[in-house]
Amino acid sequence: MTAPRTPEEKLSSRSWRFQHSLWTLSSWATIGFLAWAGFLYVGVKSRNKRLIIASAIWAVLGFALILIVAKTPSSAESPLPGFAMIAYWIGSVIHQMVLNKEWLRWRAYASPWYSAETAVPAIPSASVIETQVRDALSAPVSYSSHPPAGPATFIGQGGAPRPPVGSQSVSTAPLDVNRSSAEELVAVIGFTPADARAIVASRDHIGPYRDPQDLVTRGVLPPHVYMNVRDRLTVANAPSLPRVSRPTEGPVQGRRLEF
Repeated sequence: MTAPRTPEEKLSSRSWRFQHSLWTLSSWATIGFLAWAGFLYVGVKSRNKRLIIASAIWAVLGFALILIVAKTPSSAESPLPGFAMIAYWIGSVIHQMVLNKEWLRWRAYASPWYSAETAVPAIPSASVIETQVRDALSAPVSYSSHPPAGPATFIGQGGAPRPPVGSQSVSTAPLDVNRSSAEELVAVIGFTPADARAIVASRDHIGPYRDPQDLVTRGVLPPHVYMNVRDRLTVANAPSLPRVSRPTEGPVQGRRLEF
């Protein structure tokens, strides 16, 4: 026998009605003293404030009845406690039977809040995960930013960024490093002020340059800076190197030292 599915099938099923009416035993089986527990059970399940209030009322009445029975002497001349207990029992049974119809109707048509199923996301299979990974790896990669075009920026003396040499050039004619001032080296070639001052200082202290490559030999310019501007530098009136005469063949004149 299949379990009833629709509300009409549930209400017409005797076994279903009996199963969901067992809460009334809290009054039948306990002579009414636990009737409040039955009202509290259906009140909480259906979230019905009226049933919860009824549970509180029957609990207060039961507690008051217990106090009355405890303080009344047990005598055949005082039947009041017995009548009060019977009235309390019958009243709780009638109240539960009346509310049970409402409870069964709600239980058949309503979806209880405590039995609502929580949707659990389905776990993808291994084949689905493999397909997603393959699609992600085969997708073209797009970058939000690109490296700046142009020559790299170097760090000059003093920790300041060195602009690309030649970017500030005005004239294309070679410049004489032995006659140019620091301002001309900056304006024409594009040297940094620190490099231009170093070129002039080396020329003044050591002497004129014999060749533009002396800028690297003397440690004035880094090699990569010199390579960018070597075709735009020249040296005029460069001092000639001293002529070194080779010794003539023949006997060596002078004293011979023997060790």
